[in-house]
Amino acid sequence: MTYSVSESAGTVSFQLSRTGGLFGSVTVSWSTHDGTARYPSDFSRNSGVATFGNGQSTTTFSIGVVNDQVYESNESFTVTLSVAVSSTNVVIGTRREATVTITNDDAPCGGKCGPNARCDLTTQTCICNQGYRRFHGSTCQLPCGGPCGPNERCDSVTNQCVCIERYFKFRGSCVIPCGGPCGPNAQCDRVSNQCVCNTGYIRFQRACTLPCGGKCPSNSVCSSSDNRCHCNHGFQGDPYHDGCHLRSVVEFGQLIYTVSESAGTLSLQLRRTGGLFGSVTVSWSTQNGNANYPSDFSDNSGVATFGNGQSTTTFTIGIVNDQTYESPEAFKVTLSVSQGSNTNIVVIGERRVATVTIISDDPPCGGPCGLNARCDVHSQKCVCIEGYTLYDGSCQLPCGGPCGQNAYCNQATNQCVCNTGYFLYHGSCALPCNGACVYNAYCDKGSNTCKCNHGLVGDPTKKCGIPCDGRCGSFPHSHCDHSTNRCACDTGYAGNPYGSVGCVCNGGHSGGGGGGDSYVGGSSGGSFHGGSTGGSYAGSSTGDSYTGSSSGGSFHGSSSGGGYQPAHVGDY
Repeated sequence: MTYSVSESAGTVSFQLSRTGGLFGSVTVSWSTHDGTARYPSDFSRNSGVATFGNGQSTTTFSIGVVNDQVYESNESFTVTLSVAVSSTNVVIGTRREATVTITNDDAPCGGKCGPNARCDLTTQTCICNQGYRRFHGSTCQLPCGGPCGPNERCDSVTNQCVCIERYFKFRGSCVIPCGGPCGPNAQCDRVSNQCVCNTGYIRFQRACTLPCGGKCPSNSVCSSSDNRCHCNHGFQGDPYHDGCHLRSVVEFGQLIYTVSESAGTLSLQLRRTGGLFGSVTVSWSTQNGNANYPSDFSDNSGVATFGNGQSTTTFTIGIVNDQTYESPEAFKVTLSVSQGSNTNIVVIGERRVATVTIISDDPPCGGPCGLNARCDVHSQKCVCIEGYTLYDGSCQLPCGGPCGQNAYCNQATNQCVCNTGYFLYHGSCALPCNGACVYNAYCDKGSNTCKCNHGLVGDPTKKCGIPCDGRCGSFPHSHCDHSTNRCACDTGYAGNPYGSVGCVCNGGHSGGGGGGDSYVGGSSGGSFHGGSTGGSYAGSSTGDSYTGSSSGGSFHGSSSGGGYQPAHVGDY
């Protein structure tokens, strides 16, 4: 499979086809392999993926082609398909490799050569025409751009016209320096093309002469403006009468000061050099740094005075002891000449600015932090170490340690509390009744057992309903026995509430029977036994118990109280 693309096309697109099953999305990988065309100098991508959507039989992907603007032969590279790591339902067919040929469409030598040049096809470079030459990569030019001017020649090294010997360039022309020789004690300045006086001479009245007649008194210098002696800088006086004397130079004795915050004051020393005659006063002022006036130091300006002949003096600045731990803080102190002082008498030297650093001697955070706490030097507060939290004024493990299952730590109370939907039962967070209670039932959290809602009966894990399904009201002389959830006869009545006879009064008879019925005994409830339709009875005075086997049901009672329990023969 081959593709051909022009270098200037920018991209080459590849079409992939999918046969066989088209169900689902499929992704394949592709990668390139250098030939005469190489990545990334000739094409911009060397790998990628292509995806077919569900039911899609074709898809495409593209690779950028680099337009390098360089004339060259056609170049090629190959592209190979492979199964993507994430795809398991696809295989690559036999047409898995394609060759791409990039055809060059650049002009020879990269395009048309410049003026006075032609393309050399062998080297693919532009070369100058005969009689022209390239100078430092520029276009092809005539040497020095053409013939040089008067008193000039072409310098082959610089390709510039330069002046011939004994001439120099001044304002675009080659001229003789200063138009010819300068006068006595003078030389030609080629910057201005003017004659200037030699070192040690000055121009005065259009001639170069020795300054001020040749010599000025000590500590003075001759001024060329008036050809008179004047005191040197830093000196004062009259060189022709009293002479020149040094001015006082005042500066700090040291430039770096360190003071403890609790010291209260700091003394700074000044020194006076040069002339020591007379009294001299200088001013000082402070500039805030991270130490500030007046919170860290109590004075921000003042003066210092040297007496006659005095070479040192001091002044003090108050230091504020704020009882708060803090990092070292600094401020600056600058000297200046006092307003109204004669600057001919005193000047400030180079050591005019001193730096003062105040060292705090207060303990960090005001003292040692408590148990499980450390001092944060930035905020100057005690903070709990990692894993601890502040509660009731001390650093504690949250809730004393990890909470149990189905519980979390309440940061407000620092107590473990059960998650929503759980409650504390025998020291653990439990799901009420394990979620076993059914509709119309509730979980008794005291015993963690399910119970039917008030007025209902049944198994609270299966079904809670109206006692005896509400049927007992339809059976005369009966009530619901909640222990069995079945209807039972009221006190003084016996029988089967569900049967055809129902509950009958269990009061006694006084004698024998008739009509086919017979019984013996009788007292208050009778003990009787029947064996036919009408019943044949046998009793024994006060036995108060009976059994029956007729179609009306079989009963068994005990004691004289007349309590009965059905025997489940078939009337229920």
